[in-house]
Amino acid sequence: MNVAFVVNYFHNKDRMNFGPFPLIYNVVSNFSRNNNATVLSPGWPKYPRVGAVDGINVWRVPTVPFVPSYLYLNYYSIGFFGFSSIVRLRPDIVNSQDICGSVLFERLSRRNVPVHKIVSLKGSPYGWFERMPSIVMDKKAKYNLNIQKYYEKKCVVNSDKIIVPSNFLRNELLRFYSVSEDKIVRIYNGVNLSVFYPMEMKNKVKDDFVLFFTGGDSYRKGTDILISAFIQLKERYKNIKLIVSGTLSMNRFSDTFLKNGIVMGEDIIFKGRIPYLEMPRYYNMCDVFIMPSYHETFCSAVAEAMACGKPVVATNDTAMPEVVGDCGFLVDPGDVDGFVDAISKLLDDAALRRKMGQRARRRAEKHFSLDRVIKDYLRLFRALV
Repeated sequence: MNVAFVVNYFHNKDRMNFGPFPLIYNVVSNFSRNNNATVLSPGWPKYPRVGAVDGINVWRVPTVPFVPSYLYLNYYSIGFFGFSSIVRLRPDIVNSQDICGSVLFERLSRRNVPVHKIVSLKGSPYGWFERMPSIVMDKKAKYNLNIQKYYEKKCVVNSDKIIVPSNFLRNELLRFYSVSEDKIVRIYNGVNLSVFYPMEMKNKVKDDFVLFFTGGDSYRKGTDILISAFIQLKERYKNIKLIVSGTLSMNRFSDTFLKNGIVMGEDIIFKGRIPYLEMPRYYNMCDVFIMPSYHETFCSAVAEAMACGKPVVATNDTAMPEVVGDCGFLVDPGDVDGFVDAISKLLDDAALRRKMGQRARRRAEKHFSLDRVIKDYLRLFRALV
């Protein structure tokens, strides 16, 4: 079987360590061990046009320079320059990891190139429009989402199969597009269970409570809700700390922190983009993982926290109930008091935290293992070839 993976960013394992890229790397690298695989990605001339990354064949198309990333012009580069590469490679399947292969898929369809086209969707710009509070949907955000909608539609219309990470996203696609249900295949995102697992953290202060959140300064991830909840929690628990990854500071909250006596660097510790292999330590360091997001089509961070045996407090909406199950508490979107109460229940009951954490690990093993993802991809590919 010969498969071409279309990826908007592809480098070695150490650099594929943020967002959806660890999963993408794991899928591609595991598949390439026993099958012919080539990655089509931007990056030339900074990187060789044809080369290898960790033993994986990579063909690079020109990167569009000096253009804002939100215009996604590299998708057109993949479409125009990648088309000839696909014709030369003659793969059985082209799998676009997210919507970066949209223009390529459109060209392949128009030219009737005999290849199976599969897109692995990660998000849902239509859903973001529906769920995000209007106060955060400024002109730039709306413009960005409209561009993403444009590219996503090309992928959906021109794909033979659409891989989604949740039943929630499946239902969103059925609502937003005229697409047959049998065209959609659900494959949950996977977690490397040999990397993310419960660990004994010997350096943790016994009487401290630690919360962990991986949404940076994102409105969509509910950072405002988290900060408001933490301020209330700080009044109840003097030794509580919050670790936030994805950002080094939250300057827009400076006045709020000052007014409420929150000390940055002590009460709230801001981390930048934590490398993938360091994330398990932070999950294990926390007592509760928090995700108050307004919109998620899966949320790998939640699954990773569960794999590390941690209870989760998340939003009772979008794909969160499907992922969390009975391994934590679910709260209505934007409900600060609800998040405070749910987190407090877990902090006040060590036995409950331990019980939910053990349940979370078992759920991750059953539904979200990386091995299962690879098997599901192979099963789908083989059914088409």
